[in-house]
Amino acid sequence: MDRTPAFYRELLGVAALMDGSSAIPAIYRVEDALADGRASAWMLQRLREHPPTAAMIRERYLRAEPVPLDHLRTLDEGTLGRAIARHVEDNGLVAGYYEAVDVRDDLTYVLARVRECHDVWHAVLGFAPTFVGETGQKAFEMAQLNRPIAGVVVATAILRYAVGNPDQQAALVAAVAEGHAMGLRAGPLLAERWEDAWDEPLASVRERLNIPIEGARHSGWDDPTGIHPAAVVGGAGRGGARPRRSDPSAGTIEAKADQA
Repeated sequence: MDRTPAFYRELLGVAALMDGSSAIPAIYRVEDALADGRASAWMLQRLREHPPTAAMIRERYLRAEPVPLDHLRTLDEGTLGRAIARHVEDNGLVAGYYEAVDVRDDLTYVLARVRECHDVWHAVLGFAPTFVGETGQKAFEMAQLNRPIAGVVVATAILRYAVGNPDQQAALVAAVAEGHAMGLRAGPLLAERWEDAWDEPLASVRERLNIPIEGARHSGWDDPTGIHPAAVVGGAGRGGARPRRSDPSAGTIEAKADQA
């Protein structure tokens, strides 16, 4: 168990994000450090105010297994499931990469569900798994979830581009602005049972959730940095473990994987 004081773990995580050498593991380091803070409590308070989302939290519904790529590949073109399969395969990702979480309370459930649906959200929103695209999606999470780590990532990304990539800062800020606006307009993604909608047309899903039919305009597909999340951690794709349930009396969450 990491006994490092939360404040210092936050600083270490932000430093890693700025350095870029271990950005994805750093995201979970910072999120763990924020778990007991006011920002996480505020996130839960707001999520519980929305009845469908509150119902998901009470039920603690999880897929608890990787996205079934073999099945999704067989679905018709234009469906949500086929779009997810293309997103994973075209970008060299690994289904079920997300860090393990002991689901023992409302907060750990929310973290587990958001993490296991990360690439589903990519397919639904249209943001690419690049530095710009990931930052745009985190801006969406700021608006929809009030997720603390999302704000940290967005702020760090803007600072990093202001210092190291000033000529590309406008593209990053455009993705952030679009992602945040989409999050304010869209229906709550955390309330969705995506597993029941694999064969639903992606256009229908987006229309139902008030997301632009064409997806994000500033998606990050033309990200000039060329940074892919897997490249940040030095791997081909993402590896890791799935969420798991535990007895409510179990100990605190600690990082179980080194990649996201």
